[in-house]
Order: sequence, then structure tokens, then C-alpha cells
Amino acid sequence: MDTIEYFYSAHSAYAYLGHRKLLEICAARGARLVHRPFDLNPVIASGRVSHFRGFTPHYIDYFFG
Repeated sequence: MDTIEYFYSAHSAYAYLGHRKLLEICAARGARLVHRPFDLNPVIASGRVSHFRGFTPHYIDYFFG
């Protein structure tokens, strides 16, 4: 049986929207889905990218959290 590891931010709208399609892909391949949620906020903070500094915490949480 194939395994698909699913790395995602648990609060991501994109993860929510793509979840159903991913389940369809797993079913079509007979693959087992392994969830690997992670907190994206430390990744963003460690990048210290200057253009993120202008974003409000709410904006960052909504789009990247």
C-alpha cells in the first residue's frame, strides 16, 4: 500500500479546500494518508523577511496560520 504524507498548516484555508481532493487521490491509488500538521508561524518568523513586518498578526494568522 502506498503512503501519502500530508504536510499542512492546520488553520490553512488551502488545506481545508484541498482536503477532499486529496482524499479522492488516496482512494483512487489505494493509498494510506498520514497527516503531518505543523505550525507555520515559527517558519515565517525565522525567515525574517522584511515584507512580513508590515502585516498585522491577524493577517499572518489568516493566510499563513
